[in-house]
Amino acid sequence: MEQSKYVIGIDGGATKTAAVVCDLKKSILAEAHTGGSNALNIGFDTAAQTILDLIEECRRTLDCTISRFGSIVAGLAGMGREADRLDMESLLKKIAVERGWHLTDVSVESDARITLEGAFGGKPGIVIIAGTGSLVVAKDAKGAMHRAGGWGRIIGDDGSAYDIGREALRAVAHAIDGTGPKTALTKLLAVNFNLDSQESIINAVYKNSFDIAGIAPFVIQAAGKSDAAADDILRKEAFLLADGVGVLLRHVRSKNVPLAFAGGLLSMNSTYSKKLQAILKKRFPKIRFQDPQQGPALGAALLAIRNMI
Repeated sequence: MEQSKYVIGIDGGATKTAAVVCDLKKSILAEAHTGGSNALNIGFDTAAQTILDLIEECRRTLDCTISRFGSIVAGLAGMGREADRLDMESLLKKIAVERGWHLTDVSVESDARITLEGAFGGKPGIVIIAGTGSLVVAKDAKGAMHRAGGWGRIIGDDGSAYDIGREALRAVAHAIDGTGPKTALTKLLAVNFNLDSQESIINAVYKNSFDIAGIAPFVIQAAGKSDAAADDILRKEAFLLADGVGVLLRHVRSKNVPLAFAGGLLSMNSTYSKKLQAILKKRFPKIRFQDPQQGPALGAALLAIRNMI
């Protein structure tokens, strides 16, 4: 008698990777975690090895053969382009063969796709993702995917931690020059990052690869204490994210659609998330806000189950 099949959903980020094993009835059988697997940061080969090692850990936990995994879906950061996804899929299959494995079905998706699937249990909806970068994604009633944003920090990433941090640096630069109003951000950057002059700021940003996105929590902190410059930054960035939602509502063709927040910048009940929610409520009163139903790894598992049906 043929043994029942399992699926694996994988959520691979820059700092950590999570896997969840489910049966075809969506019951969770095992979970595993390891370090980051963003191929654009650590290289495709290292990322592929990390993912396959995680699959092996799942196999050992369940004490089963690799052939029991009927479908594996890995949603990975940095895999927004189809060419990159196909390259990663090919590499995973190649290394699996070298390990003597026979993977029946393995596919790679973007981390945004599995976040969306997990948030609404595979049903239609919109997710605003804002962490270091940003993206607004939606799934319509026919299962088609739509996106706004995700252009990266140089071109886009409106509403992201990077964009907020960059605007904070601009506000502080204007305050130091006297071409802009004074702001509490000047002291916050001096105390927390030792950025207290034009020279120190320029050196940090242009020579020392300063983590601009790391400023964002301090902007939120300052806005919570009624700093006008910080408040203006958050309001501007929130409006940009709301613009993305407006575009996707036209694609989804439904104003009564669920919307969830995801990403480190919006996962907290902060001044920023509250401001964004207030703007969205005013502009799109029929939107239904809800917390994500499930995490991205389970969203990947749902896609894997769908591949099996």
